Amino acid sequence: MKALKQLAAILISIYLLTSCNSGSGNSTQTNNAGSIKIDSAAKKDSAKESKDLVELKGEVITELHYGPPGFGEDTVNEKVYPYILLLENKIENKWASESDEEKYVNKIQLAFPEELSAKVKKLKNKKVIVKGELYHWDNGTQYTPVLIWLIKIDEQ
Repeated sequence: MKALKQLAAILISIYLLTSCNSGSGNSTQTNNAGSIKIDSAAKKDSAKESKDLVELKGEVITELHYGPPGFGEDTVNEKVYPYILLLENKIENKWASESDEEKYVNKIQLAFPEELSAKVKKLKNKKVIVKGELYHWDNGTQYTPVLIWLIKIDEQ
């Protein structure tokens, strides 16, 4: 009887795990910055949580960073060049503490859906106005403390 209860618990757990993940609409997209992948559904949830729709001015640049496997800890790391918005004026990083040296930032990594990829690439090294949702970094493929999920990008 105990084995039957354990089996039932395992089957219920498997059912719950698979039903929660199927049909969720999550899609992973490449943001054309090396091999960086962004789960757009997770990003959108994070941005909704922050509710920071902003319009910023700056220059689109790329910047060398090291990716997997060691993210800069050894010499076999993959080189990645994420798109960065170099801001005209620093902005406050609301996720930083008062004593944090990253309290004010002038670089924000751009995250965007595939449909904006060609436009971002075309605007590299140009002055732009971007509109999007700010969010805080939360994994190794994000290279600035604050990122922006682009909704719109136009040349100045």
